[in-house]
Amino acid sequence: VHELADVASARRERISSSSSGIPDELLAVLVATSIVLVAVTSVLDTQHRRWHVALMAAVTLLVALNLAMVLSLARPYDGAATVSTAPLPDGVSAAALR
Repeated sequence: VHELADVASARRERISSSSSGIPDELLAVLVATSIVLVAVTSVLDTQHRRWHVALMAAVTLLVALNLAMVLSLARPYDGAATVSTAPLPDGVSAAALR
């Protein structure tokens, strides 16, 4: 019974930590640094306009993909790519059988 209580407590901790998401301060820092990075890239002086546009597009795409990944991984049980909760009942029943 003690082991089952430990499993239930660990489950409650996982559920609590999964719903917390990204702290607002961290998200603000990520967005601000992303904007600064794109702004600095835009003022770089290159001799060829084509290379400047390519560099800007690459940096902007990289920043956008990184922000999307951070926001996607902040909520693992929501969205298109979700984490299954199926192993949880299996683990609880296996712990109860011990």
